[in-house]
Amino acid sequence: MASERDPIVFWRAHRVTPAEAVQKLRCELARSLLQTTRLKVAQIADKTGFGSESRLRRSLKRQFGVGARDLRERF
Repeated sequence: MASERDPIVFWRAHRVTPAEAVQKLRCELARSLLQTTRLKVAQIADKTGFGSESRLRRSLKRQFGVGARDLRERF
């Protein structure tokens, strides 16, 4: 059973919150899909759980410093 201390234990082990770790994984998956498929950004946002194209774009910018177009063109 989970306890209220689990996020603290997680943070101590990984130096990020559980939410930040999930966000990073989602961004990495989105980056991979941008670089290896021809899916539209909206489709990638849906597949990776961002819910909207704009939320995906903001998250990619925050995580990698560049947007979806730049990530796709770099590969």
